[in-house]
Amino acid sequence: MEIGKIAEETSTWVDEYSDMLFNYTKVRVNDHELAKDLVQDTFVSALKAYSDFEGKSTVKTWLFSILKRKIIDHWRKQESRKTK
Repeated sequence: MEIGKIAEETSTWVDEYSDMLFNYTKVRVNDHELAKDLVQDTFVSALKAYSDFEGKSTVKTWLFSILKRKIIDHWRKQESRKTK
């Protein structure tokens, strides 16, 4: 797929899903800035993995699965800092 088409499609993702992803994240991390960072990381990861997206799920489901892993990773890092 050409770069312009990818940019257009991923821009649509941001428009359609960023608020939904942010609200989901904010409830789970209780930090506005961290929630924004995690959502941004989600979109960056999705863009990097775009060629691997097979369309077996909706884009929304795929983005949420990426985001959920980002949130889990965040909490794991927090826990490992506490145990040191």
